[in-house]
Amino acid sequence: MSAALDRMSRCFEPLNPVFLLGILVVPMMAVRAYLVLRFGSSSPFWDQWDAEFDNLLLPYLRGELGVGHFFAAHNEHRILFTRLISLGLFAANGNQFDAKVEMLFNIIPHAAALGAMAWVGMRTLQPAARPFLAIGVFCLAAAPFGWENLIAGFQNQFFILALLSVFTAWLASADALDRRRLIGMVVCAVLALFTMASGIFAAAAAAGLLIYRLLAADVDRRGGIIALALMLAVVVSGFFILPDPPHGDAFHAQSVGQFLDALRNTLAWPLRPRWISVVVLWLPTAALTAVLLRRVVSRRRVSRGERFAFAIAGWVLVQAVAMAYSRGTEVHNAVTSRYTDLLAIGVINNLWLVLHACLGNADGRRLWLRSLAPAVFIGWVALSSFPSFLIAQNGMQERSVAGVRQEQILSDYLRDTDVEALRDAPGRLPYPDADRIGRVLSQPDAADLMPVEIRRPLPFSMDHCSAIEQPGAFAGLPHRAQAFGSYLVGSGDSNITECRSTTVPFPGGRMLYFQGGYGPPLVAATLVGRQHTIELASRGVAGERWQPHVLTLPADEYQLQIIDKDPHGWVAVTPPIPVGTLSMLRLMAEDRRGQGLFIALVVTLMILTGAVALSSNHRRGEPA
Repeated sequence: MSAALDRMSRCFEPLNPVFLLGILVVPMMAVRAYLVLRFGSSSPFWDQWDAEFDNLLLPYLRGELGVGHFFAAHNEHRILFTRLISLGLFAANGNQFDAKVEMLFNIIPHAAALGAMAWVGMRTLQPAARPFLAIGVFCLAAAPFGWENLIAGFQNQFFILALLSVFTAWLASADALDRRRLIGMVVCAVLALFTMASGIFAAAAAAGLLIYRLLAADVDRRGGIIALALMLAVVVSGFFILPDPPHGDAFHAQSVGQFLDALRNTLAWPLRPRWISVVVLWLPTAALTAVLLRRVVSRRRVSRGERFAFAIAGWVLVQAVAMAYSRGTEVHNAVTSRYTDLLAIGVINNLWLVLHACLGNADGRRLWLRSLAPAVFIGWVALSSFPSFLIAQNGMQERSVAGVRQEQILSDYLRDTDVEALRDAPGRLPYPDADRIGRVLSQPDAADLMPVEIRRPLPFSMDHCSAIEQPGAFAGLPHRAQAFGSYLVGSGDSNITECRSTTVPFPGGRMLYFQGGYGPPLVAATLVGRQHTIELASRGVAGERWQPHVLTLPADEYQLQIIDKDPHGWVAVTPPIPVGTLSMLRLMAEDRRGQGLFIALVVTLMILTGAVALSSNHRRGEPA
């Protein structure tokens, strides 16, 4: 018991990898959750109309979903895990789609992928170097470089691919390749094939490391040959199951010059797209390669961390080459945001190499150089990344505005069923085209699985109430087309009214509504039934915002009654909308996102301070 408690107490030492990983992951996930809740949109986006609605969720609702749906091609990818996650969240949310719920879930595989890189790196670094790696990983994760994957629920395949590739490389770098590690390596490499097309490179990178280890006599020959044969078999199998891209070679680099420009951009990310940036960022990998080649001749043993870094560097380099070729027309000007989560693994790997080379030895030779190199590398990367940060920030904000606009467009369509309004939408909202979206939403089961910001509420009609409008709310509030309120464009909040809607029967269930404006005693919004009366505006809402409320509405026939007897006040509510459990939790978190982020950061700081004090007292109490 004493030994177990001692081991547990050591986990709270500030330089312990377990403690540093916790201190890294908690604020990293909190920041990303805040960004999702602040900038994300719950509406379907681009490929979700095809890959999720038409080919997954609607077949599931209609009892037509088979195993083949999960393994079917999506463009040139097989996205098994993305489909499983989408369907699982959809079912857990009461068969209600919510892209923001997917985005929040995606924080987990993203944190797992970067956390795995940080865990391996900190385990193989000297204690003094570990905090620098943790800070570097946090900065990469907290900055919205990969905003397209951050605020798009359908993009988790990038994170799962990175996680499985890290596991595959770590197992391939083990000192002894026993049966358990071989099985784990094969499982991870095979599963990576069903993340996206470049999942094949997980096995390829492991095979490259195994070839080196066999040449350097760094592994048991029999075990190494078996492992290499298995990885090559996975690579070949991956080629056989690789779907043909439906767009052919339209996105491929069209010339050698375009390919080189695209390769420079991918290898230089997140620095300025110049070849000098490529040299600075990848110089640690070049140095490692030279060291490993020299050790092949000398037969000197290589540490596990160096083996892992070699495999990961090869994996990222092959990914960059594949991006430059297969998406050359797209990335020859700048790296698309959704690819940066894979390239971030290479930045972390090169940072590890710098810290390992400069802080991994205890001798004092050229101490000033060993101390200066990490500072220069980190400073160069941080300062050169600032333009990429600004571009990502602007892109995320533009997507946020577009997402809110799409929610409004789709909500208006479900209310009015006016396909011309869809056709007149700006840009490519909604994607792929208005008629296609109109056909999807004309199906009752498809319309009923929309998120709460879009889905049809209880169909109250207040057309006979001249002093009630839609949305009837102060212009500063976000648009909610379904709302009814007493704030009129002509008379503002001086409007005085009392009116009831038509009667709507409801079978009972959990509902959500949004309220804005003032509260009792002079204004009220009430559901009046034959047997039940439900107050919807029990108090006022501070600030220019809609406040979400959840209630369990008993079965009854209801009318919506709005009363405004205050010449200086107004009230507006949306009719209740069916809401799933996960969407309800998401809305509660969204309403308090700023508080939640602040609390998470403060708690992290408190734990860090306590751990430092505990460690200091522990060392002070040790016998000399």
